[in-house]
Amino acid sequence: MIEKATPSDLLDEWDNQIEDFDYTEQQALVELGILPEDYERADYVRMNQILQAKAPKDRPMDAFKYMESLRNTPRKKGGK
Repeated sequence: MIEKATPSDLLDEWDNQIEDFDYTEQQALVELGILPEDYERADYVRMNQILQAKAPKDRPMDAFKYMESLRNTPRKKGGK
């Protein structure tokens, strides 16, 4: 059965997509460089959002997704 997404789920997914775009742009700035003139013309708030973007692996994980990942993780035999 397919679960229906809640508004909170949709907002979380949207936030992740925006951060994906920010992270991609951040990588482009770091890897390709940026001219000081371009930086000074850029919107300060937006530039800070881009520079603070985190890679998907570094973002906080949703508690339910974390619990699901624990459930799917193979466990060692013998209780250790």
